[in-house]
Amino acid sequence: METRHPYASKLMHMHALIYGSGAIGTWVGARLHERGVRVTFLGRGAHISALAERGLTLHEPGGTRHLAGLTVIDNSAGLSAPDLLFLGLKAHQLPPLVDDLRRLTGPHTAIIAPQNGVPWWQFHGQGGPYANRAVQSVDPGGRLLAALPGDQVLGAVINKGINIAAPGVLSFHNAPNSSLVLGAVAPAGAARVVPMLGAMAGPDWPGVNAPDIRAEKWNKLLLNVAINPLTALTGAYSGEAMRHPQGAALGMRLIEETLAVARAIGIDLDVAPAQRIQRARDIGNFKTSMAVDAEQGKPLEIEAIAGAVLELARLTRTATPALEAIYMAAKVLDSVLARKRAARAIGS
Repeated sequence: METRHPYASKLMHMHALIYGSGAIGTWVGARLHERGVRVTFLGRGAHISALAERGLTLHEPGGTRHLAGLTVIDNSAGLSAPDLLFLGLKAHQLPPLVDDLRRLTGPHTAIIAPQNGVPWWQFHGQGGPYANRAVQSVDPGGRLLAALPGDQVLGAVINKGINIAAPGVLSFHNAPNSSLVLGAVAPAGAARVVPMLGAMAGPDWPGVNAPDIRAEKWNKLLLNVAINPLTALTGAYSGEAMRHPQGAALGMRLIEETLAVARAIGIDLDVAPAQRIQRARDIGNFKTSMAVDAEQGKPLEIEAIAGAVLELARLTRTATPALEAIYMAAKVLDSVLARKRAARAIGS
């Protein structure tokens, strides 16, 4: 006998827009689609074309299955504000789209923001000396902060090993502590968390209602800072980088410096850097998203993961020499990748 989803009656009346259908966005949209939500996948490129033409194939640990009949678009013209706006883009891709995101945000739209790094809403609704301050590295001019109502934003930390194996195909690798962490950016949005977790989470992907989503974001940022730029620069796998003596030593310094910045802005994380390095080793060898972007010649999300931390370090006069060095090296790589993209564009 089929088990009815506890939110089935609500889900069938919901419209979710997956704004940026990469690996995570596609996975979230697929789960919502299977639960009766009207889902629209928005994106461009070979993957989104394959979703439109052939549907989605999921190679999961328990087997392979296929989803057909997906609604796929390559622009948002004519769309009205959805009930759920899932931002499936990386942090550096959001600012140029702020006007479109503003148009798609209605008074009842829940916005889920799972971007890596320091979020644009870091200081929304916060007291103290940095109240409602924009983080310029991820939100130049504070336009996202002004355009997207913080009371409607749910911060997200997504722990799930997913990658696009081929256009229209997702594959999964076993990652410890797989979970979906959601938390309201402002108290007014707290009532949205449980329904959204109910719509997306499940036994195979446990949901966590985070009382302090900023702490959760910085907790994940510790590993992103320690591993992502290093793997992009060296081509090492994550576990490989942290098993190397110099890689581990550098990772420790980066985590310690990031913890100091977090404390300086009022986020006190009970984290032992050595344990975090060991966790990276235990997870095993996988390619970080930044390393994949470097291999594919794409822009790096270095500002959200390192640049924004340095911005806050300068603001709070916190010393971060290791982070400064790896940030500068990654910016050189980012510039080289941009030059190569420009050359390919001229050649084509």
